[in-house]
Amino acid sequence: MGGKRVNIDDKIRAQVKTCAGFGLSWEQISDVVGISARSLQRHCKREFQIGTSTVVVNVATGLYQTAIDRKHSGHVAAAIFFLKTRGRWRENHDRDDDKPLPPIKIEIETKPPCS
Repeated sequence: MGGKRVNIDDKIRAQVKTCAGFGLSWEQISDVVGISARSLQRHCKREFQIGTSTVVVNVATGLYQTAIDRKHSGHVAAAIFFLKTRGRWRENHDRDDDKPLPPIKIEIETKPPCS
């Protein structure tokens, strides 16, 4: 009934962390380490979460450093894109100042031509 027993060592756990940080799925990580996705999910869930979170924190830190230090050059657009797609950051479009302005009535007065 049970399948082949899998040995998940520290090297495999480190690979799972790294691959998860780069956004690979369980199936893709399975291809890299040669262990079924199901076994990895059962034994390396924490490494997967840590890998993903660590990379998001590192990119967010870099973006913050770029924002506060003019000498620190980086790829701001790439960092923002990464954090929106992987860090689940989003722009808040539900603010009060986004409400439509009330209508404004503009009257244009015409003057007779000068003679």
